[in-house]
Amino acid sequence: MLSREKFRMSILQLSLEVVSHAKGLPLALKVWGSFLRNRDINEWRSAIEDMRINSKSEIHEKLKISYDGLETAEQYIFLDIACILRGEEKDYIMEILESCHLS
Repeated sequence: MLSREKFRMSILQLSLEVVSHAKGLPLALKVWGSFLRNRDINEWRSAIEDMRINSKSEIHEKLKISYDGLETAEQYIFLDIACILRGEEKDYIMEILESCHLS
């Protein structure tokens, strides 16, 4: 069994690999974080290996296509919202966005 410190270092290293695969996309981090939560270290290793083999930035490409499909002004709005509201509760964000009457 891994010592507590070795376990922490292993998880830290694996977390950095996940961040690297996410290529800076918060949504990708959230998806992978939700998937890996409460899993043991072997499941993390297996999932990361699958990311390496199968992903080849599949999630990144899908998200990038969606982002690239926005008009320039919409991209700036998206980035502003993502940065300003980072860390806020989903319900609070939805309340703000709904008050803007965006369609």
